[in-house]
Amino acid sequence: MGAKKTIPIIWGALACVAGTVAAMPASAQATETANGTALLYQRMDLNGDGAIDANELEALRARVFAQLDMDRDGELNEHEFVDQWVSQAVDESDPRREAVSGLRRDRFAEMDRNRDRMLSREEYLSDGNTRFQNADADGDGKLTIDEFSVGTN
Repeated sequence: MGAKKTIPIIWGALACVAGTVAAMPASAQATETANGTALLYQRMDLNGDGAIDANELEALRARVFAQLDMDRDGELNEHEFVDQWVSQAVDESDPRREAVSGLRRDRFAEMDRNRDRMLSREEYLSDGNTRFQNADADGDGKLTIDEFSVGTN
């Protein structure tokens, strides 16, 4: 599956969860969030074995990086990292859009380990590897749906 098909599906799942869940009663929100997480998990399980391994995650993150790198300079500036993601995940009229943008800016600063105000491909992929290792509670090199669900909340 190509990046242009994979990445919008992932963003679409996130946008569905974020946009739809907020309008629901609290009891329904938990169910809908779980359904969105399960859909995202299935989309990220590239080989269909029922688990996400480090190679699958790295392949997806490499595709996302390439799609976000609009000027193709091998690095992401804050605009590329924040604005493109937010425009895919949150509707322009959503009052939470600015808050989501702020969270993404904070995430960019956290990932920019050398503080050069750019994310290299290595920084981006390294962050994914670290997050994967932190989420892999049993250390088997694969994320179960439960481990993935904890890691996305």
